[in-house]
Amino acid sequence: MKSYQVMIEGVFVDAPDVLKRGGFYSTFFLQANNAPHAMHRVRAMLSERMAKHGVKQRTDSYFWAHDVWDITEERFLENEGRDDGFTFFPIGVIARIRMGFRGRWMRKRKPWLLVSP
Repeated sequence: MKSYQVMIEGVFVDAPDVLKRGGFYSTFFLQANNAPHAMHRVRAMLSERMAKHGVKQRTDSYFWAHDVWDITEERFLENEGRDDGFTFFPIGVIARIRMGFRGRWMRKRKPWLLVSP
């Protein structure tokens, strides 16, 4: 199995550190047969981390794989099981509109990038 680093971006979530509706970035290190399998395996990890840190999914939330890297075994072993939590960001008015359109576009044009926890 190969080692992967997957960065997930979550949009339109309720988080304890963000006053309004916001978003997050989170990185996961895992092993999988290939990149699509890594995308499948990261779902459970994302769901578990969201529950642990009190991040709530909304009806308009979406999560997508911002980046998927093939990494070395050494890098995986350094970071295996590490929970860095989330990096939260607020979503302003203009960004809310842009991210809303991006979510619709991704659901229609690039559904393989979406991750559902």
